[in-house]
Amino acid sequence: MNTDADSITKLLLSLKEEFAEDPNNNLMLAGISKSLGDCDKALSILFSELRQNQGNLSAKLMIAEIYYERWMIDEAKKYLGQIIDLTPNNEKALDMLSKIYNSENDTEKALDLLYKKFIFGSNKSQTLFEIESLKNKNATESPHFDITKNIKNKLSDSYDRINSKTSEVNLITETMADLYINQGYYDKAAEILVLLLKKAPHDPHLKTKLSLSIASKSISRKTYEVAEELD
Repeated sequence: MNTDADSITKLLLSLKEEFAEDPNNNLMLAGISKSLGDCDKALSILFSELRQNQGNLSAKLMIAEIYYERWMIDEAKKYLGQIIDLTPNNEKALDMLSKIYNSENDTEKALDLLYKKFIFGSNKSQTLFEIESLKNKNATESPHFDITKNIKNKLSDSYDRINSKTSEVNLITETMADLYINQGYYDKAAEILVLLLKKAPHDPHLKTKLSLSIASKSISRKTYEVAEELD
């Protein structure tokens, strides 16, 4: 009787045969080879793909994953750094690189990456737990330090840095607004939402979030006046 593992291997081998003849499916073929445990073959395909297109982030991420799984740290850090420089919201790259820095006892760099993962990632509860665990492990403050206040400060610093880069602002502004609302920074949230509503004045979700921020009565008069002009 076939086991699940046998069925998976059989399907992967079938797909490998199907994709082998088409050079446009190199990434799929590399992924299949990796799943079958032939990481050397996967790397060969991926490096060939990078020679054709040095900016292929999917290929770089898979290479980084293989090096990470083999714990070839320097090689993994090289590719993960390239990915994060180009796509700072890449949750998988942020996660892997933070774990590497943590293993090297470089808490500052590990935490910086985890704060970015918190901003961009979907599983914020898990990331918050990782941040708390790392902070507790290396805390020099009281064991009851205010992790929420610490995260608020980091979020504010991250927003100020990102705010100078237009392409990143376009990528994350609504996410940042949600985070600021959740953390009680209604004025900063309102500033972001006002900018977004100027681009999408009929978006009901943005209007609702702005109304929530205004209702907090903690936004500046200037932001309030601009928000009123949008109605």
